[in-house]
Amino acid sequence: MLSKIRLILTEVGGARPSVHWGSMLHGALIRALPEQTATAMHEMRMRPFSQYVEAISDTAICWHIGLAGEMTEEIERAISAITAVQVEGKAMLAVVETHREAITEKHFADRFMSSPQYRHQYTMQIKTPCTHKSMGQYALFPSMELIYHNLFMRASAMRDLAPLFEPLDAAQFAQRASIERYALRSAPYFFERTKVVGYTGSLNLCLHGAEEEKRLAGLLLSLAEYTGIGIKTALGMGGCEVR
Repeated sequence: MLSKIRLILTEVGGARPSVHWGSMLHGALIRALPEQTATAMHEMRMRPFSQYVEAISDTAICWHIGLAGEMTEEIERAISAITAVQVEGKAMLAVVETHREAITEKHFADRFMSSPQYRHQYTMQIKTPCTHKSMGQYALFPSMELIYHNLFMRASAMRDLAPLFEPLDAAQFAQRASIERYALRSAPYFFERTKVVGYTGSLNLCLHGAEEEKRLAGLLLSLAEYTGIGIKTALGMGGCEVR
């Protein structure tokens, strides 16, 4: 199951909303989970959720949470029980609206593989700082190799999506895609007393190759709305919209 959840929270306490609150809201979400679920999640290679914060006014934020694969139901139950969040040393956030969209992995795949129409151009809007680990360093600029490697690994871990990609590898998709235009800027992200510099902005991507390859490539790009893109997506980095 794939789910996108948006919580609108209003702030009480005078602190200005910030995308950097994502790391603290990650902690709030983990604390809301049953201990057994939180322990099992800690041992997983990839977290089954991504989340990020978007400031929508001087006193409100939208908390975006994407769920993919295992533990979706347990995490959704924990989220539904959250009515307020204490952002450590900052403010109290009260939940005033909740929105949820859910789709099975199979139906998600069918949107791309069975639709009469398919696309060869996509725009990724990177909402919170994004970066990738490459050769032991953080990448300050995206590449198709880094993007598709990250998304391919995530899709390969999902029960109903993995069979679509079994005979393929990430490099095949990277070789048949290109960045046509971009409007990016470097941006820092702070979590756990650590600063990571990444990038935010937009990427216009063009897909090449055979029809089936374009369909699969578009599926991977669109998966980023649920999984995030790059590193530390559970802590608030790499939040994105794809259109």
